[in-house]
Amino acid sequence: MITYPRVRDYFVHHWKGELSLPVSYWINGTVAGLGVVAVMTAAGNALAELSTPQWILVGVCAIWTLATIFTVWQLVGIWRSAGQYRKRRGNAFWSFAARAAVVFGSLASLNQLFAVAAPGIFELTKIVRGDEDYGPYQLRVLNSGIELALEGPIKFGLPEEVDLLLRANPRINTIHLTSKGGRINPARKLRKLIVERGLKTYVSTECESACTFAFVGGAERLISSSAKLGFHQPHFPGLMPYQARLETRADEVYMASRGVNRTFIERAFSTDSSTMWYPSRTELFEAKFVDRLADLNDL
Repeated sequence: MITYPRVRDYFVHHWKGELSLPVSYWINGTVAGLGVVAVMTAAGNALAELSTPQWILVGVCAIWTLATIFTVWQLVGIWRSAGQYRKRRGNAFWSFAARAAVVFGSLASLNQLFAVAAPGIFELTKIVRGDEDYGPYQLRVLNSGIELALEGPIKFGLPEEVDLLLRANPRINTIHLTSKGGRINPARKLRKLIVERGLKTYVSTECESACTFAFVGGAERLISSSAKLGFHQPHFPGLMPYQARLETRADEVYMASRGVNRTFIERAFSTDSSTMWYPSRTELFEAKFVDRLADLNDL
């Protein structure tokens, strides 16, 4: 890799506080900081598309490590530049203001590390180790090879197993979903398989949280008379409520594209993650989240 001296010197000059305070604060601090946030967001979105949690964990750790190094470079350079500014100009106000901003920036960065990065990395580590908190799932081919049943949590690895079963049993036209939820990204991948294969989705007992992400992809969405569907705002350690809303914006748009009532969608995604909203059968039908009750001819 070629290192250009001018670029390298620029980073060194900032680190030593040799750049002017406006350049250090506004260019290297504010503008560059916004650029780092944009890059982190784009990288996070790219990682979310991966199917291997090990690589997601490696990517997230790399992102936070690089962001931390860059933040330290920013803050140290601004702090030193503020000191040089006072010596050169004899003006204590802007020097103090810049250093106060560095202090607040340091506290905000520490909060991000301990309240966002650490919980998220810890949760990803649990996923890599097998996501034992969610327990096992079971897949069965039913009714002479025309139906597939899922029982249990939606986890990483599940969509790949479902794909293999669908390839081995091309006559499958319906998937039974019995799940209290699980991980959102695998649920999206499962939904994609359901849409690609034109499968009907059916719930006989319960389908909650992330399970509903998969259910809505059905070419026809069926439930039994005793089924219940549960909705709430997605949750992941370190994810703020507003981030959760942004995370599911595409899912809200997708549900609307399937004909689901927007008022229903808003309530489903705004229900606090610590609770569960179980709409009545009438609400499910009126919102067009469910097409109809299954009968003997369907199963």
